[in-house]
Amino acid sequence: MRKFLMASAATLGAVGMTGAAMAQSTQGAVPMTPSFLGGSVVTAPTAGPGANDNNNYQAAMLPGGMANPTPGTFVIRLNAALVVEASLASSSFTSYTQPTAAVATGSVTAAPGAVASYATSGGTYKQNLQSFMSYARLYPGMDAMATNGLRYGAALEFRENFSSTTPGGGNVTSSSASGNTSTQTLFVRRAFIYVAGDQWGIVRFGQGDGVPGIFDNGVTSMQSVSPSGGMNGSDVQAALPTNSYMGFPFMAQNGIEYGNQKLVYLSPQFFGFDIGLEYAPANNNAEENGDCTSGVTTTPAALGVTGVNASTCSTTSSSPLASDAARYTNQYEAGVRYQGTFGPVALLAHGTWIGSGIVDYTGAAPTVAANSGKVGGWNGKYNGLGFFQGGAAVTFAGLTVGGLVSTGAVNNNGQGNPQPQGGVSQNAYIVGFQYSNGPLDVGLAYMQADSQGSPNLVGVSQRHEWGINPGIDWKLAPGMKVFAEYFYGQRHQGAFNFATSGVGSAAYNDIRAQAFIVGSRVYW
Repeated sequence: MRKFLMASAATLGAVGMTGAAMAQSTQGAVPMTPSFLGGSVVTAPTAGPGANDNNNYQAAMLPGGMANPTPGTFVIRLNAALVVEASLASSSFTSYTQPTAAVATGSVTAAPGAVASYATSGGTYKQNLQSFMSYARLYPGMDAMATNGLRYGAALEFRENFSSTTPGGGNVTSSSASGNTSTQTLFVRRAFIYVAGDQWGIVRFGQGDGVPGIFDNGVTSMQSVSPSGGMNGSDVQAALPTNSYMGFPFMAQNGIEYGNQKLVYLSPQFFGFDIGLEYAPANNNAEENGDCTSGVTTTPAALGVTGVNASTCSTTSSSPLASDAARYTNQYEAGVRYQGTFGPVALLAHGTWIGSGIVDYTGAAPTVAANSGKVGGWNGKYNGLGFFQGGAAVTFAGLTVGGLVSTGAVNNNGQGNPQPQGGVSQNAYIVGFQYSNGPLDVGLAYMQADSQGSPNLVGVSQRHEWGINPGIDWKLAPGMKVFAEYFYGQRHQGAFNFATSGVGSAAYNDIRAQAFIVGSRVYW
């Protein structure tokens, strides 16, 4: 789904504010009486409602869709977006024949050092090329200024969740449309508070974007070239099986980057430069499982694992469980950004170093089931994060050209996973352009990543992935867009089965996927 970029969204009410924009009446109509509950105190909606806005994204307030608070006032917002889409999609899994025998997954361990397997149901599965999709987002929040000039506020982002209670995942849990809607719930995606001052900077604390995401803002990572967020888990990819397209290899507006609890500081700008610092003790929210007790957890029998002794502690630093080995600790980020204009040309450039510790895995090295064949020499351990992400973009006469690179100790086996010890470093880049002319936006991006991929294939093979993503959208009316988007991508790793995540197989080592969507987005 779309990872929305910096919000410049509609203000539904401005408590205590004078000069809130009034809805304009049409000729011959009776002007509305101001009423917060009636919805007649509004500002014009803009393209990107979200938890991030022009008041909380850097030290000084920016002009934008959200009203800037004045001393002693609050700006209250309750923005939202609803997207409906139709898609045509195909991949190497459009017609898939699943073997009857058990298949090693390499992702769940039945015991330390043993890779579990699950029982499969043999037969051929096929997918329709066409589908309809929709999703909703809610963005409540507030921005305020005290009488002494201190700025502060809070932001939330709620998303529609598509859950499943069946073993092995999947969204469809009922043959009834009514039954399926009951699995669609809301969950918290972003939640943070902030305090800021023009002279000393801004501090953001909570579940929100870190330094690389804020500095990039979806611009150098080309997420704005398509209406649904580019190749960062965008809607055009939602029409495809998850393992048919590459994970987004950048920590920029990416859930793996903004989903944990962190403390972020951004300095004021000096001659166009500002710095960013961040610290996160873990890759999670300690509120959800911070009791730090141990117990027996029963996992679905279809995964072949029952009665595993599993830790529930967010602050785990050492563990014999293979499931804990890839958890990073004490993540830190430090970056610098430049924003400037030279006549009609605007320049954005930034770079961030991302590092961390890692949970010390004390269990045995993994082994692979007999039917998995070829395996590497991986010891079951990972390195802490240690990589650079940086990019640049130039804008002139409505045309933005730019790109982003990521290189170092990280792995695109999913998104942003730690590098397995002995594995190769990741090298990834994305380049593209976007052209804006009034209500029209068109763009195209190309992305490529080379990384270790499957840890079980350390010393055997590496992963190579690429994709291309053109898109176009048209502002049909205030608060409404129509759009079209296309994606094509390929994935390859020798001896890795992308269908089963098993290793040592010559099947499904090369995957292709493509999708086309048209849709409409209404936002306020």
